[in-house]
Amino acid sequence: IRVEFMIDVRNSRSQAAVEKLGADKDGVLRNHKITWTGHVRDTAVFSITDADWPGVKQRLDYRLQESFV
Repeated sequence: IRVEFMIDVRNSRSQAAVEKLGADKDGVLRNHKITWTGHVRDTAVFSITDADWPGVKQRLDYRLQESFV
């Protein structure tokens, strides 16, 4: 099982957010999509697998507890 995040490489904040969750960067799809403005974008691909989930869940639980304290 795998959850995948596909993010425009120009969007560094979104990339940082999914990395902070614990997702691994799998690579970049070059010239992957055309945006609504006509820009041909590269797409960064991140994923979390079932093997990664225990660590990701622990990190999320910790962050949620921290925000309620």
